[in-house]
Amino acid sequence: MSEEQNDILELPKQEAEEFVVRILEESLPETYPPNIEWINCLIQAFQRKQPFQNITLMSQYATRHVPTWEDIYRDILQEGKGGLCLSLNFAFAAVLRSLGVCAYSAAADYVASCGRAVHAVTIIHLCTPHRMCPNCLEYAGTSGRLGCTSECQVRKSRDFPRIKNSYRHFGNREKNISRTLKVCQTSKCRKIWTFDTDMVYLAGVGCGFPTLQAINLKDDLEKVYVDCGLEYCIIKKAHRYLRMHRAGDEIPEGEKECVNKDGWRPVFSFTLTPRPLSYFQQTMRSIFVNLEQSPYFTELHLVRYLNFHEMIALKNETCIESLYFHKNKKPDCNFLEGSIINTSRNWKAKKSEMKLCNESSEKKHRRNKIKLNEKEMLFFIREHFPMIPGYEAEKALHHYFSVQTKSGQ
Repeated sequence: MSEEQNDILELPKQEAEEFVVRILEESLPETYPPNIEWINCLIQAFQRKQPFQNITLMSQYATRHVPTWEDIYRDILQEGKGGLCLSLNFAFAAVLRSLGVCAYSAAADYVASCGRAVHAVTIIHLCTPHRMCPNCLEYAGTSGRLGCTSECQVRKSRDFPRIKNSYRHFGNREKNISRTLKVCQTSKCRKIWTFDTDMVYLAGVGCGFPTLQAINLKDDLEKVYVDCGLEYCIIKKAHRYLRMHRAGDEIPEGEKECVNKDGWRPVFSFTLTPRPLSYFQQTMRSIFVNLEQSPYFTELHLVRYLNFHEMIALKNETCIESLYFHKNKKPDCNFLEGSIINTSRNWKAKKSEMKLCNESSEKKHRRNKIKLNEKEMLFFIREHFPMIPGYEAEKALHHYFSVQTKSGQ
């Protein structure tokens, strides 16, 4: 596949629908293009069925590279085993486009580490239910705002006639999106049309943090969300948007100075500039290739968000199972009972070490944490992350413990 084809990321509608039904186990939308309610269901299905995980990356240590579209298509859309932000969000955007939604990927910078374009997010523009105006289909650009005015006014651009003409030649909505994205990428347009921002949403399915609904980048700015115990919001500063965390946030070492007086910590920032996959081939090397910069060759990260209140994760050698609930609502007493299978003679002793929170109505969550050995970690992954092949888990764990042994930990 050529670089130009690699940027287009076309996915037949039939394959997108098969992925939704077979891998995500979600029902198809009743109408096309899907509405925001169905898109939110799709986001939640991604977080539930497609884990944020670096097992696959760590198992490919010897042949490490930034994922191509072939890698993303195989790992996410065919095998459904999850991955890191780049793969998850590009697959998510491709599925939405195939179903008639204008969606694309944008680059994000991690604030504390000053990591430039080391994260990817999905931007969605919802046009009218009956017609996709050609302005919504602009793909490659570096300035301007995204949205659609009632008169469909656009900024002047010498490439617009080509885009507009290409749109007129296709009556099918899904083909309009695919073909117009191709024209925009080929002509290397440098403008983004001006739209009403109340039609633009942020959707993230692969940052390791819970984001279980699309966030309107006008009406929902500064609105506080609480998903799986994490309090977060999106704010705008100048031309950039920032994701902020407060309660429930585990502040990484060295980032306490980033917390403001109200307890909010900026995590990453982004703009609405669309970025093709080729844009990340250099910026993501610090994540997928460079051993000295990437934490994903020395640390284990696996997480699934089962719903708004339940999550299950493995971070290094510690498994975490949590249930978050509202005040005055007693949690399910059977939650997590027997969910971790017996993998050693000492399992009962280990379970007694778990920090089980009081089930009284005054508590807001209960959280189980336990440190596992290599064999127990393998069983844990097979039990709670069955979509990850066993041979990948074995290779990744072997590499992880060999790194820990060399570092003396």
